[in-house]
Amino acid sequence: MKISASLKLFLALLLCITPVGLMAQDNAADCDPLRNKIAQLEKLDIKPMSPTMQQLYKESLLKLYKQFSRCVEREISHATVMQRSVAGTDAAPDVENALRTLAKDKSGADAKITILTKALNFTDAEPASATPQAATRAPVSPRL
Repeated sequence: MKISASLKLFLALLLCITPVGLMAQDNAADCDPLRNKIAQLEKLDIKPMSPTMQQLYKESLLKLYKQFSRCVEREISHATVMQRSVAGTDAAPDVENALRTLAKDKSGADAKITILTKALNFTDAEPASATPQAATRAPVSPRL
């Protein structure tokens, strides 16, 4: 039963992450698919999983949050340009509200990235665009 659950999780993670990376590059302005993939992964119960599967889950979630953060950053950039072009019109308050929401989303994603980075013992020097597999791990002291 445990192997079956682990295999299902692995396949779900694989299916979630592979298309998202391609979508994030092709459709940078729409972060909803990334948001949905994150929500899907966060619904999974990882407690019964093996430590290896939990590690894979956290690394996958970290990768998605990094992609989402970059996507929201691009949306903020686009909304800022739009804000300048609609200044003084009836659309200005809506654009300001959208910018506030995007800033809140970015802040939340960055907080999750920090938490997952610490939980995975990745160093702080890791660039935000690096993949979890390329990250360096903090040295672990041997138990005596």
